[in-house]
Amino acid sequence: MDHIELNIRDDVLPTMTKGSQSADTRLTATENRTRLTASTSRTSGAEPASHGCAPSHDAPPASNTVVELKNIHKTYLLGVEGVPALRGVSLTVAKGEWVAVYGTSGGGKTSLLNIIGTIDKPTKGELSICGTAIDANTTDDTLAALRLHKLGFVFQAFNLLSSMTARENVELPMTLQGLHSAAQRRDLATRALNRVGLGHRLDHFPAQLSGGEQQRVTIARALANQPEILLADEPTGDLDSANTDRVMDLLYRLNAEQKMTVIMVTHDPALKHFCSRVVYMRDGRVARQETVDPAARAPRARRTRRQG
Repeated sequence: MDHIELNIRDDVLPTMTKGSQSADTRLTATENRTRLTASTSRTSGAEPASHGCAPSHDAPPASNTVVELKNIHKTYLLGVEGVPALRGVSLTVAKGEWVAVYGTSGGGKTSLLNIIGTIDKPTKGELSICGTAIDANTTDDTLAALRLHKLGFVFQAFNLLSSMTARENVELPMTLQGLHSAAQRRDLATRALNRVGLGHRLDHFPAQLSGGEQQRVTIARALANQPEILLADEPTGDLDSANTDRVMDLLYRLNAEQKMTVIMVTHDPALKHFCSRVVYMRDGRVARQETVDPAARAPRARRTRRQG
């Protein structure tokens, strides 16, 4: 496999300024190695107006499909009662698509992302990720291999290992994959962090980083193993305006130039124009979908943010 550069030039990964807000979310080494589990906390948000979008119900050709959900249900047990999070979700995502998932708090956005990311298994329904069918009998080893080789996850709660430096956190997926020497991993992680503006924070621990800095470390780690699908849960939630623009430009170029599939949960209406499709979730169901006009994508998003 090629190195972490992903054929990404320095001009594709712009230099960033410092973020804001602080957080110290911890994860044990055992959890990170076996499952890289994610926070399932939900965020609130209003359903944005649809400008530059058209209703869409078309599924991509089967040969081009990387994510397929058919009648997916997810119910969590709360004591002796079941709490439904997803209620019959059917969704298909093609290779190279960028899908934004919008919805109010409790609408099922994060549950949907966790199902796609194989962090949770569906209670009912059919799920296929990168050609692998997932069901109640799928082994943890199979799921771990999917996460390691096919998926990158930008966690809303960061989930950085508190006992590791920023560079060591970015090295971890490469260490688990076992394709590089220690010196190569260190070099690749250093370059990745330099490109997200954290070259001066390589040896800092998560508790020593702001929320925005931790978010950028999380993004660098998610891209470390060149995933086929990048799953992002509120990737700009802890970033200021300048770093939000730079992160979205980075993701846009990865999607447009490298055809990386991106599935992003957000409730920032200015970000939808970076995407190719918008999925609105309500009460655990897909309420509607819209296709973004290619002419209204990233350039318009940047203009909207600057004017706002």
